[in-house]
Amino acid sequence: MLSYLSLGGGQLLLNLRDPRGNDFFLIGVLFYCLAALPVSLTSATSPSPVRSSRLSFGALYRISPLGVLACIGSGLANSALYGMGPVYAQGSGFSLAETSYFMGAAVLSGLLLQYPVGRLSDRYDRRAVIVAVVILSAAASVGLVLLTGKDKLALMALVCVYGGFSFTLYPLGVSHANDFLDAKDAVKAAGGLILAWGLGASVGPLAASATMGALGPGGLFVFVAAVDVLLALFALWRMTRRPTVPAQAKGAFAPRGGMTPVGAEAAKTQTAEAEPIA
Repeated sequence: MLSYLSLGGGQLLLNLRDPRGNDFFLIGVLFYCLAALPVSLTSATSPSPVRSSRLSFGALYRISPLGVLACIGSGLANSALYGMGPVYAQGSGFSLAETSYFMGAAVLSGLLLQYPVGRLSDRYDRRAVIVAVVILSAAASVGLVLLTGKDKLALMALVCVYGGFSFTLYPLGVSHANDFLDAKDAVKAAGGLILAWGLGASVGPLAASATMGALGPGGLFVFVAAVDVLLALFALWRMTRRPTVPAQAKGAFAPRGGMTPVGAEAAKTQTAEAEPIA
């Protein structure tokens, strides 16, 4: 949630200065320096070093095919929006300031739905929630294609719907994968799931730009909708291959920064410290 808050708020900084100068590079350096201060000044105990162990990408896929593909799909779709969203907005007639609002609205909408979607996925079959999320994301994408260059307010509303659901896909994929993992494998799996996202993110902007070259600005959301539909079909197929995880087996909803190897290890250490000694 902090990541999405920063990413969304960062889009709005575009209105502070002229983007043709060097000011934004200096602002970026300043934020990196500020981010290092809490880490360097904290007195908190560091987590124990992660013991060397391996969980191959292939093994992770065999444990949770949908979890891995959801992370890849999230990388494909969301990196395409990050990279080509401003091009789409300007191709739809948005000014520079309006483009920053368009991008900020997409990311911040994802922030707002993290808790509601997360709670639903803990209560019901996570695969069904993934299907619902990608179908709603695809529906918003179709609307963005049809209204490209037309009603700006409608486009802003649709990108909020798109971002609200699309940016919950990666956490859902991570959660679904962890439903089938032993606790001792959580840190190893976190690295593999980030790799899955990165594989998608390295391809997404290139594929989206090629689609936009052929179809115009709306090609961005044609590409995104295609990714969503394919992922929905795969999720529906997986629902026929494996029974759902009972809600009581998932445990209580607990937001935590376990999406990276370091975050997962830190969360595990904090949990162990909080447990009473028998």
